[in-house]
Amino acid sequence: MSDDGFINVRVVMELHAGNGPVFNPGERVELTTSTLWFYLLALVSWIVPAEISVTAVVLGWICAVAAFVFAALGAVRFARASGQADGFPLPAGLLVVAAIPVMWDFATSGLEPAITFAWLAICFWGLARRLPVPGVEGPKPEPRAAWDPLWLPIVIGLGYLVRPDAALYSVGFAVALLWQSRRSWKGWVAAALLAVALPLAYQIFRMGYYGILVPNTALAKGAGNALWGLGGNYAWLFLNGFALWLPLLIGGLLLAYRLRHLIGQRNRAAIALVAGTVVPALAHVVYVIRVGGDFMHGRFLLPPLFALMLPIGVLFVNWAPARRWLAVSVAMLVLWAIYPVALYRPVIALGHGVTDERLHYTTYVPSHETVHIADWQGHIFAVRGAEARRDLEAGRRYYRTEHNVFFPAADGIRVAHAFPSIGVYSVVAGTDVIIVDTLGLADPIAARIPMPTQPEKIGHVERPEHWRVARYAAPSAKDTDDDRAAREIMQCAPLRELTAAISAPMTPARFGANLAASVRLTTLSIAPDVATARAELC
Repeated sequence: MSDDGFINVRVVMELHAGNGPVFNPGERVELTTSTLWFYLLALVSWIVPAEISVTAVVLGWICAVAAFVFAALGAVRFARASGQADGFPLPAGLLVVAAIPVMWDFATSGLEPAITFAWLAICFWGLARRLPVPGVEGPKPEPRAAWDPLWLPIVIGLGYLVRPDAALYSVGFAVALLWQSRRSWKGWVAAALLAVALPLAYQIFRMGYYGILVPNTALAKGAGNALWGLGGNYAWLFLNGFALWLPLLIGGLLLAYRLRHLIGQRNRAAIALVAGTVVPALAHVVYVIRVGGDFMHGRFLLPPLFALMLPIGVLFVNWAPARRWLAVSVAMLVLWAIYPVALYRPVIALGHGVTDERLHYTTYVPSHETVHIADWQGHIFAVRGAEARRDLEAGRRYYRTEHNVFFPAADGIRVAHAFPSIGVYSVVAGTDVIIVDTLGLADPIAARIPMPTQPEKIGHVERPEHWRVARYAAPSAKDTDDDRAAREIMQCAPLRELTAAISAPMTPARFGANLAASVRLTTLSIAPDVATARAELC
């Protein structure tokens, strides 16, 4: 479990405590980037009487195993439908993903990669099952309706709920579904309605409940920024660190061979499935590079790598003269896998703020274990969280900055702590302590303060303290001029509207007001400098 994985645990705790799907009680801020992963974790942890973090690890493991099972089944069906199933089946493409150590880490990290893999694999398998197999279903069976089976368009439409950027794959899979289906406007419209129903319903809920178009994390991390240099470095560390250029080169040749065969067959439905999988994966890689990647080594590039390998996930090899090159290619992939599995040696800091998450935490957590919250005893995250819980139980009231400066608490605040790592800290502190995120992931004001163009750690930049003092501390002699100015600006119309959207009691009228203001509140930008903010907002 990474510290970020415990953020999901905290939100589940708040939901179970009756405070709603929020990070802090009384603040409707959406911190879970993967809606589907969060609600699956919340549901299972409500049913299963186990520590939530353990449930998250087991769920991730189940999703990862399911991903490889469905990917293998889909690849076998795809090979049979394309007439390339003569020989012994070997999971060549899947080996490329399974051999990478960061794949093992993020399969059970408490984050959403595992459910992303499972969703991609199930979509590919479902589409591959619709492809006719030569000699089994007749020479040219009638294409099926786009809504047949009913579950497939529904699952394809879930991409936006898996992760907002996974909507790229939903579009690709949807095009493949329509292309391999009967040409019927009624069937296409029915499939489209099935696909958009759940994402649209949740989007309306998000806009009305949180008053925002996207998760708060998308604003805080600058999901629309262009940081090509940092993103290129992130991709290179992933590509070069595991010598991935070799399997990607071999995989590209194998995919080109399969496409050439399909083009010769004029198998348009199978070609559409390849394009609907590979093109979104390549677009996803470009997007990840554009936004600067991530600080977690390899995390954001694992889903597109998995998707790229789906069409060649399982290859059928034999020693026939015309197919020996295929057997040699698979053998090369097996030999390559020895390096990441047995010879690769991770390092904590890879440069430009990119770190090996597993090695980092298992090194610095005293127990060297990270799954149970008790494993973190003695680490600063747990120590400070325990201090906050004790102070709350003792009846103290204050706002504590990251650097241990204490302010009197604002009205309605009992104990509030500011810190840049909010996972384990918040779980140990308990659901009634306000954890103020200095990086903005859980802070609606900080998330709307633009990131610098060259952050030291991608997606993680501390915002100015005066905005936090203005919200969580009562006026006192400790206030600086910027603190006092920030308090005044918080009373200007745009910030009053934002504050009401996230903290006023949720009623039908408030839901409607948030719905109407969601576009305006999403695009709201707050300058870090109080003089500029005053000029723009007041």
